[in-house]
Amino acid sequence: MWPIATQLSAPQEFRQRLQQGAVAPAVTAAPTNRPELPIDVRQFFLPLKRPVAPGGYAATPEIQDRLKLLRTYLQRGNDAQHLFNRIAALWASTLVPELLTREQQRATVDAVKRAQLPDGGWTLSSFADWKRQDGSALETGSDGYATGLASFVLQAAGVPRDDAALHRGLGWLNAHQDPGGGFWFTASLNKNRDPQSDAGRFMSDAGTAWAVLALTK
Repeated sequence: MWPIATQLSAPQEFRQRLQQGAVAPAVTAAPTNRPELPIDVRQFFLPLKRPVAPGGYAATPEIQDRLKLLRTYLQRGNDAQHLFNRIAALWASTLVPELLTREQQRATVDAVKRAQLPDGGWTLSSFADWKRQDGSALETGSDGYATGLASFVLQAAGVPRDDAALHRGLGWLNAHQDPGGGFWFTASLNKNRDPQSDAGRFMSDAGTAWAVLALTK
């Protein structure tokens, strides 16, 4: 299994300010438009869209041998990975050329679209064969993390906003922001947690990050 972790958590300060009403919680723009989010939201999340390596680093001569090994490794193992890892690799391949072949990129885009639920969202429980530590059943309804992640990476991969699947995904995000807290709910994959606890809020914080990235892409 690839050791790829892409969970991103919103800052505690952001959640507190949402609850206190210091940041407008609602995103009301139509799915085909970029919603006008408050500056407070942008300053927390928009930096996450930038690659962490300095500009041009992937093209520097001294790393090309290792980059070639990485491309070979990712391309060789991609088709056997579960969808969560394939989505992560697809995103990476939009930042570093030829990490995946074009056929692999297209296949992952198609797989993401096939995993979409009838209501337009995605569920994280379908992205891999997750097992909760307490043996409880995973949530199977659409959630903010999966829908935000899928919608963001599809756009990064060049899928236009008027694509039917992407349009429905962005529509789900616009319709499912919590009106009181401003977040997009996602249940824990580890166990059946109290959603009001800090541990229970973690995945919703991460889902909120992906939702904002997708809506402002």
